[in-house]
Order: sequence, then C-alpha cells, then structure tokens
Amino acid sequence: MKYFIVLLVLVGSLYAEVKKEFYENKQLKSETSYKDGVKHGLEKKYYDDGQIYRSTSYKDGVKHGIDKDYYSYKGRTVITEYQYKNGRVLPGKKTFEKYDNKVRYLWKEIFYIDGKKIEEEYYKNGNIEAIIHFKDEKIKDTEERYYENGNLKRKIVYVGKKGDGYFQDILSEKVYANIKKVGLRGKRNALLHYKEAKRIAKSKEYYTDENQKLISESYEKACDLNHAESCTLLATILDRHRVFGYMKKSYKTSLHKKACDLGSGKGCFWLAWSYYHVGYDEVKDMPNTIKYYKKSCDLGFNSGCSNLAWTYLEGKEVTRDAFKANKYYKKSCDLGHDSSSCDMAKKLTDKGYN
Repeated sequence: MKYFIVLLVLVGSLYAEVKKEFYENKQLKSETSYKDGVKHGLEKKYYDDGQIYRSTSYKDGVKHGIDKDYYSYKGRTVITEYQYKNGRVLPGKKTFEKYDNKVRYLWKEIFYIDGKKIEEEYYKNGNIEAIIHFKDEKIKDTEERYYENGNLKRKIVYVGKKGDGYFQDILSEKVYANIKKVGLRGKRNALLHYKEAKRIAKSKEYYTDENQKLISESYEKACDLNHAESCTLLATILDRHRVFGYMKKSYKTSLHKKACDLGSGKGCFWLAWSYYHVGYDEVKDMPNTIKYYKKSCDLGFNSGCSNLAWTYLEGKEVTRDAFKANKYYKKSCDLGHDSSSCDMAKKLTDKGYN
C-alpha cells in the first residue's frame, strides 16, 4: 500500500503544493513540488532505506536545471549531474564522488569542444588524472593519463572501428605543459575570455576607457589560463593606452615571456623587441634579442626571421654576418613575409652570400 501526503500553500492566486509518497515501511519514497497542477521545483526520489537516488529540477512541467543521479556503496557516493533547459538535456555531464558524507570532489566531467566529446577525470586534489578525446559518442580517439603530481604517465592512441588502443611514446613534457596546468576545461574557459575581448574590440566604442578595461580584464583571465595570444595582447593594450596609468616594463615583458614559453612565436618576437628597444638610460640586451628573435623564427613567426636577418645584416650591436642574414631572409620569405624579405634574400644570394 502506498501512502501520500499533499501540502498545499496558497501564494497569491497560485497554488503551490508538495506531494510526498511513502513505502510500506513508512520510508519516504518521493517528494515533488507542483504549481498549478504541474511539476515546478525539485523532485526527489529515495530508495526504501532512505538513500536518495535522484533529484530533478522542473519548471512549468518540464525538466529545467540540474538533474542529479546518486549511487551509494560502502560509504562511497557517486553523483552524476546533467543540465536541462526547457525539457532538453544539454551536452555534457559532471560526476562527483563523496566518501562517508564528507565534502565531495569533482571526479569526472564530460563536455564538448567544436562538437567533439571530451572527458576529464580528476584526483581528489583537483589535478587531472586523465583526458580522453572521442571520435564519436562511444569510440575513443586518444587518452592521456597523468600521475597525481601532474606529470604525464602515458598516452594511448585508439585505432580501428572499435577503438582498440596502443601506447604511444611520450612526447616532451613541454608539449603537454599547457594541458597539465589548466586542462582542456581551462583551455575552453580561456578561449571564452579571449573571444569576449575580441567581441568588445570589434565594437564602435572600442577606444573608450571602460571598454579598454573590460578587454584587458578578459585578456588577463585568458592569460592566467595559459592562452598565449591573450598574454601578448594584454601587454600591447597596457603599453598603448594611458587609461591604465604607468605600467612597469618588467610586467609587460613578463607577459611576453609567458606567451613565448607557451610556444607563441609572436610572444617571442615582442619579447625580443622589448630587449632591443630600451629607454635612453638603458643598455640593449643583444644576447636576449638574438635568442628570442631566433626562437620566434623557429616557431614560424616570419617577422622574427626578418628582424633577426636585419640585425645580422646591420651588424651594429652584433658581428655583421651576411650569410646568416640571407638564411633568415629566405626563411622569412618562405613563411610568407612581405616581398621585401624575398627581395633581400635574392640580392644577398646574387652577391654570393648563399
């Protein structure tokens, strides 16, 4: 025999009610909020031992908000969250773990980037345990596993229709540095901040003080999440717009350095530029100028190649070397720089500096 209790509350001209259903052992089976006869608010369902197994949020009779599934076993509770909007489930889900009713932690999250399914697993300390890319909803593409300290343990590449996996040699740690630090979830958020800054930058009021501050704040958030281009763009804004007041050069240089360390050729270029273009009372740092122009060039940024070539050709602060100049003008030309690099490479080659 089932037992029901209905609590009615008059709110203005609307009736709100909470309907409760019980097991034969008098344990609560479910409790559901209604408004005007349809589900509105939370609905909770329980096992006959009193443990909750589902919590669903409704709005005007359809699922809207967070839907939670609970699974408990020997003191361990797994909570899976789905997000609904007007009756439709949104892509992705989050899974939490809780032991002995202690504070829960995020264990697993599924989300989508450009329509591709990605799953992240986490340790209790919040560090990433695994990042899994999927070819479709079920078949895995690649999987990266990490130790609890953040170091890469192994990478698995899945092949074939069934997604059979095999181990791939671990690449250099630097390749994975960005993922290890912020994870794909962080990269996704960084991209959102970057796009927001770009959106404001396209507006007609781009140069207002208020918008410049909003843009810089978005770039700063993205930079903190290791989005390299945002670090460089933030430094550029701080340098060009007086609304921020005096900004120490060391801070702007540190932003370019971070972008460079994250593998941005543009960041390395502006870092080299900052070492060369100094104040009247400062000495040019030519070793770092050469070092970072070369790194910028090696990363495929053509302006880094052309500036390095010009530095060697001028020979004012470094030993003149037309052979090296020609080498980097050629590379700049190959990378699609303006015709001046190609013209200079041709002239130096014709003169025998090949």
